[in-house]
Amino acid sequence: MVRSARRDEHRAIAQLIADAFADDPIMTWAFGGMSSLNVGMHVLIRDLYSAYGCVRVESNLRGAAIWSLGEAPLTLSWWSALSLITRVARHTHPRHLARIAQLSDVLSKERPTERHLYLFMIGVDASARGAGVGGQLIREGLQHADQLGVPTALETSNPKNLALYQHLGFEIRNDVSVASSAPTVWTMVRRPKILSAHQLKTDATAA
Repeated sequence: MVRSARRDEHRAIAQLIADAFADDPIMTWAFGGMSSLNVGMHVLIRDLYSAYGCVRVESNLRGAAIWSLGEAPLTLSWWSALSLITRVARHTHPRHLARIAQLSDVLSKERPTERHLYLFMIGVDASARGAGVGGQLIREGLQHADQLGVPTALETSNPKNLALYQHLGFEIRNDVSVASSAPTVWTMVRRPKILSAHQLKTDATAA
């Protein structure tokens, strides 16, 4: 079962995401370690995605998916941006602050310009991997995108994820080099499926 995250779960979700991305090439390059990624995710979840996006979790908090919907990337207020910089700076080398900003700037320009659903982050607890939690979280979002008739976008720097996302209907849009020292990031897009009137009615009833 998938549900909306509660405010008192934001820290736990940030930790779950940080653990899931501990070996992720681009997150390691940008943040420099799990502690800085953890505090950065907490600010982004608390101040941005829970307010203007959507944070969905598996009922027992064994996985989480963070989404947004719109034509342009979400942006932090100046106060939240300052909070993010201040907190992350306590846990990593100053060069990583520049890398985080650079990564955000480059990838924001790679997003589709039309209205789309964006999968910012998805993470599954190590104890639940292979149990279908991640697939459940992603498919819920894709179903919503199909109902709206909008594409879905994401990025990954882990080549092992490419086949998984392609199986779900994503296509590689571009391979991006954020910096000469950074690993490759693949941007991916999935076009919406055309649903029949019966499917739309069934989905609306189930919702």
